Amino acid sequence: MAKVKIQGHASGTGVLTVTAPNTSSDRTITLPDATGTLLASEGAVTINDSGADVDFRVESDTKTHALFVQGSDGAIGIGAAPSAPGSDFQTLEIKNVATNGRACLALTGNSSEYSHLHFGDENDQDIGAINYYHGNDNMYFKTNAATQLQITSDGRGLSQFTAKAWIRWRNNTSVAIRASHNVSSITDNGTGDTSINFTNNLADADYAISVSGITQYSFAGMNYNVTGTSTSTYQAQYHENNIARDGEFRSIVFGN
Repeated sequence: MAKVKIQGHASGTGVLTVTAPNTSSDRTITLPDATGTLLASEGAVTINDSGADVDFRVESDTKTHALFVQGSDGAIGIGAAPSAPGSDFQTLEIKNVATNGRACLALTGNSSEYSHLHFGDENDQDIGAINYYHGNDNMYFKTNAATQLQITSDGRGLSQFTAKAWIRWRNNTSVAIRASHNVSSITDNGTGDTSINFTNNLADADYAISVSGITQYSFAGMNYNVTGTSTSTYQAQYHENNIARDGEFRSIVFGN
């Protein structure tokens, strides 16, 4: 294949004028001493308009793949050639959101798979990741390949350092939940005896429960008996001086 070389003069600017066969307008390529500039003020610049299976690569002084577009599948690499995409890797976009003009980095995956944002070291090892699973609309935050925090579609944060449930309730003047998280209802079993029912069951019954009281009593000889009866409910009983008492209480649960 023949080669075409365009070189600017060392002491000036080289100009090459190309006249397109289907227009009377000239197209000018200006080559200064050190850099070249392609002027296309009258229209867009399209590379590989025919859709051939060819790669596009931009090289910097230290990176052979400063920007790389793989012809076979359209995968984009910045700083390195992209790895082969699977069914859960579809597109990568950096764009402005039309409604408000804000910048957006969109990682779009298959509708039933994950969208991934991975973090690695210089050896390309997977140190951490943020994964969004389209199957259940949950988001997972990972370090050292282990999920440390999961945000569920209903807004709950699941981890060993977040509460699985909490509640403030009363059963003295009336039985009512004042405020709660992951609690569907309470059951009044009698004076000083309440069952708290989870909205979402815990993984096992080995969870930790803390209960404290906000009552009109003196708290002398107070005693709480709290039992995790199952993954769906736990029971809180309150006695003062060995007498079952109703009142206002609060509780928090940690577990799996």
